[in-house]
Formats: sequence, C-alpha cells, structure tokens
Amino acid sequence: MNNDSQILLSNTKAEGDLLRLIHRVVEQAIKEQYTINNDKVFSALCDDYKKYLKEFGYSEKYQISVSTTLAKAEFLFGPTKNLHEITTKDIEAFLQFCKRKAPAGYKVDFRNLRTLFSKAISWNFIKENPCKQVKLPREQQHRREYLILSDLQIVLSFVRLEVLKDIYQFAFHTALRLSELLNLRWSDVSINDGIITVGSESFRTKSRKIRTIPLSSEAIEILKRRFPKYINPVDDFVFTKKEGKKYSNNFISKNFKRALRRAGMKENVCFHSLRHSAISHALNNGAPLSAVKDFAGHSSIQTTQNYLHTNLDDLRKVSRTFNIAVGDK
Repeated sequence: MNNDSQILLSNTKAEGDLLRLIHRVVEQAIKEQYTINNDKVFSALCDDYKKYLKEFGYSEKYQISVSTTLAKAEFLFGPTKNLHEITTKDIEAFLQFCKRKAPAGYKVDFRNLRTLFSKAISWNFIKENPCKQVKLPREQQHRREYLILSDLQIVLSFVRLEVLKDIYQFAFHTALRLSELLNLRWSDVSINDGIITVGSESFRTKSRKIRTIPLSSEAIEILKRRFPKYINPVDDFVFTKKEGKKYSNNFISKNFKRALRRAGMKENVCFHSLRHSAISHALNNGAPLSAVKDFAGHSSIQTTQNYLHTNLDDLRKVSRTFNIAVGDK
C-alpha cells in the first residue's frame, strides 16, 4: 500500500469516528424530543427518518426508494395515525396495496417499512415492530442470468458509442456496481500497478468500505485507451461524456438494455448482470470465496455464495451416480 492510500484510509477512519459521534448526538436529541412528545404520529416519524437518511449520506437512490414507500404508507394509514395504533393487520393491508400497485416491488416496500419501524424502536418511539409478525409468501425463485464473454461481444456489436462499450466491458472484468464505475476517478487508478481503489471521501460504496482491487489485462487496456492528455483536478472521472461530465445511471442502464434486446438476449438480463457474470465466472473457475467477497465488496460471505452456479456437467455426474440415463453415457 502506498503513502497516498495510507493517508486516505487514515482520513477516512477519522471521518468515520466523527460521523459515529454525530450519529449518537442526533439520535440522543431525537430520543429527548420524544420524552416530551410521546404521541408521535406516523407522518412525523417519516419526516424524521427522511431527514436522518439525508443527514448521514445514504445514497440518493435509496432515499428515493424510501420516500416512495413512505408516501404509499402515509396515503394508506393517514397522516394523523398514531404509531401505537399501527398493527400487524395494517401492515398486511399495506402489503396488499403495494402488491396491487407494483407486483415486482412490494418486497422492497416491506423492507423499507420494516427498517423504518426498527429505527423508531431505537429512537424509543415504539417498543415493538408491527412488521415483526408479518410473513411474506414464498415465491418461485428465478435463476439469475449471466453472460459469457461471447454473449457480451454480440451485445457490444449493437452499441454505438465507444465509451459505452468501454463501460460495459470494464464492468464485466471488474464486477463494479454501476455507481462505483461512474464515480471512479483517475486519482483512484494506478495503471502501472494494475489496481484501482473503489470508494473515497467523496464517494461511499454500498458497504461503506474502501477496497483496492487488481485489474485484468483487458481492464488495464481499457484504462490506457481512455487515459486523457489532461486530467481535470475537479471532475476527473474515468468514464464521462466528451465535455467531462458524468453519465446518469439511467442512461447507461437503458442503453445496455436496448442493445440486449437488439441482440435477442433474455429479458431478465440487465446491466447488473455484468457484475453477476464477473463474480460467477470467478467462483466457478475456482477463485476462493473469501477473496471474491472482498473483490466484489460484499458485506457478507452469504451474499457471495448466492452467485455460485452449478455446472450442468456436474449435475450429469450426480445423475449417473443414481444410474439415471441423462446426457451422454
């Protein structure tokens, strides 16, 4: 680790200690406020929670998700509903409402609401989470789709902008999340050492951890092609428009989906499938689970295990042990 990396990690630790101190002070102030007003209504809790998320730098995407969930809940419960009046039955009615409105996203609404009430408990607004007794129905688990390199090459043939081709290939070779990729700066890159640092003072990763990962030769070649003659010290992002401005997540995702459709790929493949592909290929080619976890920036080993795929040839071997005629004998 070079001196710059050590200084960055030291500064980040100090920043983290200060953030935790502020966190405790804010939570204590909210608790003291509650001792005066113990008839908290749901809408007031929502306001406090949204301010809390903004104050402590949760991603804009997550804040929008939570705000959408809370808007539905406020509509259903009513703005003057007291927290102590919200029951398991109310939560179940909320879930039915969300499932009718957005069948594919109601579980996200449930997680957001459950997290809200967990925070309300830590703030001493309520003693028990009304979501605790709610059981979501078990549903058929669809297999995650992932791409092999030849699939990606076909998709890239339908992509017009060279920068988009670089973005999609870099994601495939690094397993970076889209937000991590678009916030990657040249100051995070060491081409000579063949490494990049993901996360910084200005950009927090999903796991809130800075990680350093080595690059494949293909990823290094992409960076060499894109290395600018002049690096803007303010907006030194690696993957940008011609004027140096960042692309939006939506633009990158939609263009990839459009290329996928033109290439005739399955509908459940998307930009995130590139990350899934990189992690799956690493695991299925024998990379250690713990190393892949750190490479991908997962917070737990269980998350990494979800990316393991059983090879069809291995399944045939199992089948043969039961003397079942499957595949070639």
